[in-house]
Amino acid sequence: MTDRELLCQSLKHLSLYLNDSVPIVAALRARLAQYSALDEAIAAGDGTLHGAIDHWQAKAQRQWQGLTVEDVDQIYADYKGGFDFPQIAHVFAFEVENRVKEKNA
Repeated sequence: MTDRELLCQSLKHLSLYLNDSVPIVAALRARLAQYSALDEAIAAGDGTLHGAIDHWQAKAQRQWQGLTVEDVDQIYADYKGGFDFPQIAHVFAFEVENRVKEKNA
């Protein structure tokens, strides 16, 4: 049995009795998320651990991409209808954050 399989089984069994606020459950979920990130990096590279490292290095060295005026105008246009000002400010801020994350993923 691999470490990942053991973690998955442990999480499955603990989740029956404990909720996500229990530290051990949160720690298991975080550890499994690390495996997912590694799998994605390996797939994005050449299928090896060295390829994953190359992928992460290239990603770390990319220049940060901000939103253009057109991006912000489009977000505003998408979300301005039907909200009063406090609501639109809140939604707008989160949408801007999400778009910046997408551009820099």
